[in-house]
Amino acid sequence: METSSMMLAKGKTVAWEVRGSGEVLHCATGWLWLTLTGDPEDHVLGPGEGLILEPGLWVAQALETSGFQRVPQPLAKEVDHGQANVLPVLQRL
Repeated sequence: METSSMMLAKGKTVAWEVRGSGEVLHCATGWLWLTLTGDPEDHVLGPGEGLILEPGLWVAQALETSGFQRVPQPLAKEVDHGQANVLPVLQRL
């Protein structure tokens, strides 16, 4: 997977499969609701926030028009998130 950037209009959804060592999602603008299939916890990210995505099927919905970037986990250390708050997603037991 290569780094990808996306804009999502308010109310629109997108789904994707995270594989391998995972990804980091960085929300640049707007507000995103995210969920991992089978995980009871949901996440809401605002501008400047990030989330480590474990492998699985993810769904995002834009709570307002949002811009975000997905970065493969091995490359995430090279991406400048500024003051981004990167929240780890714990592995399910």
